[in-house]
Amino acid sequence: MALEAVMRERYVIANDTVGTVVNGCNNGGMCVICGTGTNCFLVNPDGQGYKCGGWGHILGDEGSGKPIDGSSSTCLTSLT
Repeated sequence: MALEAVMRERYVIANDTVGTVVNGCNNGGMCVICGTGTNCFLVNPDGQGYKCGGWGHILGDEGSGKPIDGSSSTCLTSLT
């Protein structure tokens, strides 16, 4: 069997929140990532999953670095 076929059978491509919950939590769990963007993934003990965020600053990513930087820059410039 070709290496490509073996890899397709064993791997799933997903974002970093999915990999964190799947590899770190046996009975469900949650991962929240806040950086230049935000992303959240929750898995209940019954295996049902929910996600939010990850849409980028145009569609609403209020907890990410971009709006926080914009707010702090506005605050600092208003002080001078």
